[in-house]
Amino acid sequence: MNKEKLLNMIKYSYERVPFYMKKQMSDIIEEMTEENVTEKMKNLPIICKDEMVRDGVNISLDYGIENDDSIIMLQTSGSTGKCLNVYWDKADFNKSLLSLWIYRKKYYGINPRDKMCYFYTIGNTDIYNTNGNIKYEEDKFRIGFSKANLNDENMDWICMKIKEFNPRWLTLQPSIAILLANAMKRNNIDKIQNLSYIELTGEILLV
Repeated sequence: MNKEKLLNMIKYSYERVPFYMKKQMSDIIEEMTEENVTEKMKNLPIICKDEMVRDGVNISLDYGIENDDSIIMLQTSGSTGKCLNVYWDKADFNKSLLSLWIYRKKYYGINPRDKMCYFYTIGNTDIYNTNGNIKYEEDKFRIGFSKANLNDENMDWICMKIKEFNPRWLTLQPSIAILLANAMKRNNIDKIQNLSYIELTGEILLV
C-alpha cells in the first residue's frame, strides 16, 4: 500500500468509524502526513480481536446498517471460540474474492457454480434443515453444516449426506477435515466421486 492510501485509510477510520473514534487519537492523526505516516502510525494503539468482539457493531458512519442493502455482514469462522462480525460493502466483497476465484479456476478448474460443501458457525440463512440436532443448509450448488455437535454419530450422517450431494469441492477447517476423514473410514467410503479440490481455512495446518 502506498503512503497516500495508507494515510487516507487511517484518517478515515479515526474520523468516521466509532470504534476508532473512541480511541481519541486526533492529535496523532492531525500530525500525520504522507512523509511521516509510517513512523507516526507506530503511536496508534494495537487492536485485539477480543476488544472488537466486546465492542459490538462498528461500521463507518457513512452507512446506515439497518436498512443499507449495499452492506453485508459475515462472521469469522469462530475457530478461536469467538466469532467476529465483519461488514462489507457488497461491491468491495465481490472484488475481494476475484483473485481467489481466478486462482481456483487456473490451478484447480473450480468455478463459482460448481457444487461445494462447507461448515459454518453462523449460517447464511435464517431457515435451516435439521436431522436430529444437526443443522444444515442446502441449495442446488451448496451444502453447509453447522459446526455444533460434531460427534461421531453426527459426523457419520454428515459424511453420508456429503457423499449423496457429491460436491466438486470442500472448504473447511483442518480439524473438521480430520473428523470427516475418520467418518469416511468408519463408513468404508473410499471417495466422494466428484470431489477434486479441498480448501482448508481458519486454522493452522500442521504437516
